[in-house]
Amino acid sequence: MLFVRNRNTLVDLLIILFGISSWISINGLWVELPLMVNVLPENWNLPSYLVVIVQLANVGPILYSILRWKMNVNNSYSIYFVLTIGVLASFIMIYIWDKTVNILGVAHSLGLFIPIFLLSLVDCTSSVLYFPYIGTFKSIYLNSFLMGEGLSGFIPSIIALLQGIGQTKCEKLYNETTQEWVTSIVTEAPNFSVEIFFFFLFGMMLISLASFMALDLSPFARSEKLSESEVSSIIQNSESYENHGTLPQSPPIEIVERSYNNKEIFFLTRNSRIYQFLFKWCSAFNSIILVLALCCIFSPSTMFDPSISGPLVVMFWILNGLSFSFSKIEIAGICRDIENSKYLFWYGALTQIGSALGALISFLMVNVFQVFTAAESLVC
Repeated sequence: MLFVRNRNTLVDLLIILFGISSWISINGLWVELPLMVNVLPENWNLPSYLVVIVQLANVGPILYSILRWKMNVNNSYSIYFVLTIGVLASFIMIYIWDKTVNILGVAHSLGLFIPIFLLSLVDCTSSVLYFPYIGTFKSIYLNSFLMGEGLSGFIPSIIALLQGIGQTKCEKLYNETTQEWVTSIVTEAPNFSVEIFFFFLFGMMLISLASFMALDLSPFARSEKLSESEVSSIIQNSESYENHGTLPQSPPIEIVERSYNNKEIFFLTRNSRIYQFLFKWCSAFNSIILVLALCCIFSPSTMFDPSISGPLVVMFWILNGLSFSFSKIEIAGICRDIENSKYLFWYGALTQIGSALGALISFLMVNVFQVFTAAESLVC
């Protein structure tokens, strides 16, 4: 067994593969949209339907949170349950994603919506399930899980790039019936089909389930977990820490001079790392988000020269993704330093709340208030 700096590299690998299952299904769905909209009846209205379906799946973490509050829920069994649902839903989606059903006289992609709802249940619930479980391991393994979570978006994007989107262009074709040349829109086929892409997602979910089984059952992985006595001691110390308060550093002079009570001093000092981190990154975030917001507002026109506008938007989106990923790692690390799994649970829960609010705002801006305008379809 290979150990590097007191960590088992095989456990690192298993945790990364387990973390990939957190959002790979939904991330994979978004990158596959350009191909699916050409087949499904909703066309480019499909994303607005999917946003609603994904957010409805937040019933999963809500239900789990209620059960966790009311009774002692076994975290490992719950993860087995949701991962099994994810594997089955991924497999079913390969064969029925393009099946439609007429509802009130309108065709809808029910064959896609049902497995997507089940996969969204898995992904949304993972935010409140996976972090407390990783909290039972030594703290050095948290970054491995976050790396896997980041790869859940990176890997589908790379596969989608290899797949290609198929260029849509105007071509002159000879109509043998009318014996005339006509100009028609022709869409080239991608390098491989949507079904193969979904089969890849199914394979990744299967690998994640196998990795979790190895983490949960193998002796070498269990040896990297905190012992029951350590967990009990951590919980007791954390409760004492919350009830009585400790000062990680000397309070600023202005706090003492203003005679805040002990509780206020406790919260101010304990959260100082968070405050410093937020102020440090706000300026960087503001510039990136401002450019992206302006690009959306000016859409479908461009703020810059058309020849450089596309690469610039892609570059800013990459910077945006890197900034958010780093932020998540820092905040999760702060929660993990407190050494109580309930803080990681709330980290996951608040992540889902933020996701739901963001989706609601974007849905209203796009579909209700129509703030943003889509580019016109190709006309020959």
